[in-house]
Amino acid sequence: MRRMHVIGLALCAVFAAGLPAHAVTLRYAPKVGDTVKHKVSLAGRTSSGAEGMGDSLAEAMRMEVSGTVQYAERALSETTDTVRIETQVTGGKFTMSVAGQSQDQPVPKGKVVADMDRRGRLVKTIETNFGGKSGVQDFMTGGAGDLSNFSSFAAFPDGDVKAGDTWTDEIKIPARQGGPEVNLSLSSRLLDLTTVENRKCAKIRTTFKGPLSFDSVPGAGDAGSMEATLQGDLIWYYDYENSVYVSGEGQVGMNMNMHLSGPEMPGMPVSIKMLMNIKLSLVK
Repeated sequence: MRRMHVIGLALCAVFAAGLPAHAVTLRYAPKVGDTVKHKVSLAGRTSSGAEGMGDSLAEAMRMEVSGTVQYAERALSETTDTVRIETQVTGGKFTMSVAGQSQDQPVPKGKVVADMDRRGRLVKTIETNFGGKSGVQDFMTGGAGDLSNFSSFAAFPDGDVKAGDTWTDEIKIPARQGGPEVNLSLSSRLLDLTTVENRKCAKIRTTFKGPLSFDSVPGAGDAGSMEATLQGDLIWYYDYENSVYVSGEGQVGMNMNMHLSGPEMPGMPVSIKMLMNIKLSLVK
């Protein structure tokens, strides 16, 4: 009898060892009509420099930025391959401090309607309306339309994945008025399958890097040239049963080098650096 028990345990162990680890399929499939609200907190700094710049001017060109953005996402319709999402920026405020002086700036309210595929990637922008707000100013201050939405930097893999699996992708964030087009190379890893706020979540780390493309150099008209890159490292939690981004945090940075041309500054090199800490949370 004991021998049969030992044999049975051994067979169970062998069978269990042959089973695949727990895996999930990550897809973007929010329920049409449902609205999900998020709050994003950002804090960081930007700095600018140019050849021959004195210490006092360099100090004046360093800026600290902090603030929050609130937005709501609603699935309007869907097909087999895509879902149409309306993102409404509902409020928020940024505080910018330069040389000891602070100024508050409200986040421009507006909306974006876009088609997303089932891997959470942008397919097509249908409508953008931020009341004429300049995309470049919004981007440079870590504003609502560009850095605050974690789904801008997300792309789910094909097929099932389990903890430890990795995948890569290429995504494009099209330019808004005056802002840059962004092309990113993403590398993601499923760190864990866990529970957050009673939701079954995939814990994912994503790193990304890629160039920014402007139609013209900001503030220089058609003169000058520019090279710029965006990079980041984010950890985020995705409710894979309800298609909800539950929380996340990380850093996003930008490096920009420009050569401005004009009557009083022929070929002047200017550099701009930005580093932002970002935190995402659900609003109930």
